[in-house]
Amino acid sequence: MELQSNGKWLYAAYEWMPDGREAVLAPERGRRDAFALGHGIFHGIPGTSDCKVCHQGGPAEVLGFSTLQLSPAVDASALHGGASAFGLKLDDLIEDGLITGYERWASRAPVIAARSETERLMLGYLHGNCGQCHNSRASLANLGMFLRQELLPTPESVVETLVERPVKKSAPGQSADAIFRIDKGHPERSALLQRLSSRYPALQMPPLGTALVDDEAVALLTKWITELEADRGPYQGGLR
Repeated sequence: MELQSNGKWLYAAYEWMPDGREAVLAPERGRRDAFALGHGIFHGIPGTSDCKVCHQGGPAEVLGFSTLQLSPAVDASALHGGASAFGLKLDDLIEDGLITGYERWASRAPVIAARSETERLMLGYLHGNCGQCHNSRASLANLGMFLRQELLPTPESVVETLVERPVKKSAPGQSADAIFRIDKGHPERSALLQRLSSRYPALQMPPLGTALVDDEAVALLTKWITELEADRGPYQGGLR
């Protein structure tokens, strides 16, 4: 991605040569089965239109650049967690004058409000992997499923838009008893988990860009749904 002088983003994908020494521009339509992952599974190179599906799903086209993800306090427990790309930190960007309006977070790292460690880790995963498209300002806002952690208070927390909320429309391959996005205490009939656990094209989430199921994420979400059977008090939401 490159921000052009006219304020618009230019999208392009590059393909590594077999020796790994150079990358060449991939076709605009992308390339199917570009890399073998084994067991008959291949990873493709997305076309520019595929890239825009996710990158243009929210108010900003750059992904992974949220207040939470730039936090100077790296959560060692976070699923697939680690330092932000190129060592970028929110306080450095504020000090260099590259972003404004977030000074209150320069000295106090944002933390997800949650009722348990499992819930906090799960909410962080959904924020980073699903929140770009599933938020109150995206094209999918009409679904009412908001998975992005917001700095400002919201009418409903992420958890409240998930737990025992009916699915809007069942996806092909979804079981008949998966009528709720999250069925408290029942991972096996929770629609969100079924979609995360599948790589059947019409059912899988995310819909593009992945060829393998994230087994660690499935295990984390399963644990959280199971723990919901015990009453842990009122839901919280947002960053604190």
